[in-house]
Amino acid sequence: MLPAMLAATMVVALGNASAEAAMLTYNYPGPVISVDDELSCPFSVGDSLSGSYTFESTTAARTGSTSQFAVFDALSSASYTVASYTATSTAAPEIQVDDVMNADRYGVISRVSDGLTGADVAGIPLIAASFRLDDNTGMVFNTALDLPTSLDLNDFSSSLFFLQFFASESNQLYSVVGTLETLELQQPGVVPEPSSFILASIGVVALGFVGVRRRRNHLAKSAK
Repeated sequence: MLPAMLAATMVVALGNASAEAAMLTYNYPGPVISVDDELSCPFSVGDSLSGSYTFESTTAARTGSTSQFAVFDALSSASYTVASYTATSTAAPEIQVDDVMNADRYGVISRVSDGLTGADVAGIPLIAASFRLDDNTGMVFNTALDLPTSLDLNDFSSSLFFLQFFASESNQLYSVVGTLETLELQQPGVVPEPSSFILASIGVVALGFVGVRRRRNHLAKSAK
């Protein structure tokens, strides 16, 4: 009985630990460097931007991806803020990774068609929000099929942030463009190490088992 209970505890503990360890969150700030005239109210050059995104780091590449270009439906949430404007998503799924000669790229892309939400600006609807990191040496990635989990902004030649709005009447795309100053992995709260958690769980189960045996032995002796 005890081995079975211990095995079940270990399986549950390992499963929970793996699930928690797989979620990663990155945060970034930066300045706005370009604003199309049609969006000049409320945006302006020099505005502060910030963003955050959380993704499942063990996500496999989407079917059809190659070693040179891969798409990962990994995002669980994303936010894009410029001044007092914020666009958010809990459904837009996409991280893109390119690994080609002299053109490695990492991009996070959220589209209204996939669940991105944000207010219209000057009557022009939001259509997408994104940022991308480019490396013109082609040395950052070895293959596009591995979803990057450790990113250093210093490894890339450039970074760009976009809020994009589309006026269907004139068929025109308008953008707010910025750059990233830093890209930082958000450290999760302190949680027990998986091994410690498992050992603690085993101890609780074992103590419970010993207690049950003692009560049973006591009842058996009383019945004689």
